[in-house]
Amino acid sequence: MKVFFTILISVFITVNLNAQLYEVYSETSEIEHSFELFLKYEKKAAASYFDGDGNQVSELDDSSFVFIDEHAEILPDYFKRQYIMDLNQHIVELSGIYHINKEFKAYFAVPLLISTLDQRYKRQVFNNSEGSIIFPNVEKSAHSLTQIDYIALGGRYDIFKSVFLLGALAELRVPAGGDKSVLIENNEFLSDGALELMAGLDMGINFGNSSLTVLGMYKYRAEELQNQFIINSKFSFSTVENTAFNVYLDYTSPLERYPDYTFNILETPLQEEYLDGGVGFMFSMSRYIAEFQYKVRLYGTNSWLRSHFNLIFGYKF
Repeated sequence: MKVFFTILISVFITVNLNAQLYEVYSETSEIEHSFELFLKYEKKAAASYFDGDGNQVSELDDSSFVFIDEHAEILPDYFKRQYIMDLNQHIVELSGIYHINKEFKAYFAVPLLISTLDQRYKRQVFNNSEGSIIFPNVEKSAHSLTQIDYIALGGRYDIFKSVFLLGALAELRVPAGGDKSVLIENNEFLSDGALELMAGLDMGINFGNSSLTVLGMYKYRAEELQNQFIINSKFSFSTVENTAFNVYLDYTSPLERYPDYTFNILETPLQEEYLDGGVGFMFSMSRYIAEFQYKVRLYGTNSWLRSHFNLIFGYKF
């Protein structure tokens, strides 16, 4: 593993994974503007998840729930108090791109992550010999976590850029916290993350007013997180100068799997697999940049079934 780190760091300067997203901006600017600053807001939401078999789970049983009514009749074992979940995450990210020359640029990103998870019991009715017992829709528990998600630094090198595109990039993400584990046994809700290092190639082809790019990356993840292979694809179409309509298809898969892993809604996912699809629109004018994206999770295992959108605003110095 030390050899792996040495090779990656010597070949690449660490980089923000958003390099592919920002590529369209830097293409038009060349080296006229040496620095670009971005502010991004992102919202992620989920009310269900995919289990290890790819099945959608939207409610869970509370095995610890015990109820004795006024006649001292204990509810039978088959009756389980059920609850639903609601995960919301808000991300405010500051990032920047420095163009060293026309081929090489360096990146940084610092996202602030605000996560909340609300669990509520469903309204349920149980009929016994004395009548009906009504269990109301009430809160089971609520969790929240606010933190700097990570600090990302890095760079991208464009090997060639004409009809065919080819770029090499890498990224280092350093968590802001100092915890040694992401397991729920050591955290009440989610975690402070773990060291992550990514490297890959960004390939593409231009078709006049449109282009297709595919980013393939290997992601090393420390602590208990499984390493991942990532493929992000983007089809971009433009009929008006300085605008682009984008279609995204992103796939992430763990390279190894824990044999007896069970997804836990309170824990940072250790080995999630998922396929996301979405659309976006980009607009730039003079020194200003704006982009909107919306993506939904189409399939997954051990992963939240979530949707997310983001707004990006940038300025070229």
